[in-house]
Formats: sequence, structure tokens, C-alpha cells
Amino acid sequence: MADYSAMDTAELALTRTRATLGAALPGVRAQVAAMRQALVFFFGNTSPGLAQFGLKPRKKATPMSPEAKVAAKAKRAQTRTIRHTAGPKQKAAVKFTGQVSVDTQVNAPSSGAPAAAPSAGSSIPGPVRSGKQGESVAGAVAQGGVKSDFPHPAKEAQRREP
Repeated sequence: MADYSAMDTAELALTRTRATLGAALPGVRAQVAAMRQALVFFFGNTSPGLAQFGLKPRKKATPMSPEAKVAAKAKRAQTRTIRHTAGPKQKAAVKFTGQVSVDTQVNAPSSGAPAAAPSAGSSIPGPVRSGKQGESVAGAVAQGGVKSDFPHPAKEAQRREP
């Protein structure tokens, strides 16, 4: 039984040590990345002097062969076809040529009662003011914060009287 309790104690100590190291790991990784960046800046990206510090110099990218370039272009074209993507010139070439039919008649309620006018909190969007899209004038007037471009009849009558 003593062996099991000693193993439990050792496992608990190991778990705590791993947690401590895991918490410090992001800081250490950032420090190593900063040191690598400083060494590359000092020696150069492809310098063999980086090997003294255990860093491999970066290799230059090998140029693609003409066959590989043609294959890559064909793959890109197929991908664009599959995803239905088009550039601005291709989009500009696509125009609708059919006929459009729009029904402008409003169906009246069958009960014979007139339809109610939309309220200030209605979901029907009102005119947009001063670049703030989505905020209707009616809703802003209800909050008391809009000067309308259209004169209010009662206020216009007060202005006319001397």
C-alpha cells in the first residue's frame, strides 16, 4: 500500500510541474522567436552563421517549371469554376436579359375595414438620415433627436405669425 501512495504523490508532483512548465511555455516560445528574429536580422536570412546557434538558414524557393505553372493555372481555373467565383470583368459581362414582372397592386383586407397605418415602431424602414443606415427618421423623432428637412405644419404656422 505504501508503494501506491508514493506513486500517487509522485504523480501529483509531476502534474504540478507540468502545469508550471505549461504556464511558462508561451513566454519561452515568444522569447525564442524574438531571439531567432534578432539573429536572422544580424546574420541575414540565408547566412551559414546561423548554424552556430542551431538555426538552419532558410532556403530560397525553387522556381516552378513551366509545366508546373500551367498545371497550377488549370487547377485555379477549375477551383474558381467549382466555387462559382468570378472577377469584376466576368461579373460585368453577366447581365439579365429576361422580362421582369412586378405586381404593384396591394391586396385589400377582406373584412372591408381600412388597413392600419404603420406605427413609429413599425418594421417598415423609413428614410435614412445623415449616413446612419438602418435608423429611420420616425424612430429618431420618437426619441426626440432629429431635425427634419420637412417643416412641421404647426411650427410653420407659428413662424408666419408676427
